[in-house]
Amino acid sequence: MTWSLSHCSPLCQKLLPTASKMDIVKIPMKVRKPLLFVGGLMSIWRSCQVLQRLKRVPLGLFVGLLLFATTQCGPEPREDLSIANLRAQVGTFPYDSVPLTRLEDRNPNSIYFEERKGPEDFQDQVSIWYFVHASCPYCRSQFERLNQMSQEVSIHQPSPQFLAVNATAHEDAMEALAEQGSLPILQDEEDVDLWGQWQINYRDVVVVDANLKPIARINLTKNSLDDEPVYDALKSLIVDVHETPAP
Repeated sequence: MTWSLSHCSPLCQKLLPTASKMDIVKIPMKVRKPLLFVGGLMSIWRSCQVLQRLKRVPLGLFVGLLLFATTQCGPEPREDLSIANLRAQVGTFPYDSVPLTRLEDRNPNSIYFEERKGPEDFQDQVSIWYFVHASCPYCRSQFERLNQMSQEVSIHQPSPQFLAVNATAHEDAMEALAEQGSLPILQDEEDVDLWGQWQINYRDVVVVDANLKPIARINLTKNSLDDEPVYDALKSLIVDVHETPAP
């Protein structure tokens, strides 16, 4: 496409000399393609090509691929918290019986307040040990749930003993944790390092039988006691260990 004199106004045509008019006629005009429209057509064409190819895929294979993609993108399977699976942890701890160490109870609501207590003080009864950071709001909510559970299983005699062990460097938040219940809260000390002796992880709940043998652990980072199946699983395990200690 080229320019013609018709593109100029009448005044422009009178002012321009003939040579200039001829030059204008010879100037090529670059036409822009409607890129967006063309690109849209190309995208539609490619989509049609993909659909045509999918028609050639066997239905069974297509459904299989779809199911595979769905399972890969789905939630992680729930951890097996059955009594049998939890009790299968017996023998996997790095010690046959839990290390014997006493720490001071810092919970003013506890019957053992300011006394030093350790596993040896709860021999002949099931004990449940929760390794916690008092400064963690989630940890405090789980402590409250354990306090509730301790009341529910107290019908079993001797009553299972629940305790929390607060990590060093979190002592300043002890009051906030104590507000959530009356369970003993033992304050770990650097020269004792009960966390290190037990070789546990943050938010572990360790169930110990009447012979001071560690039976199983449930980590509350992955398993919240606000989830009813998790709560019931831990409670059932405690009752089972109370009735049947490890051989």
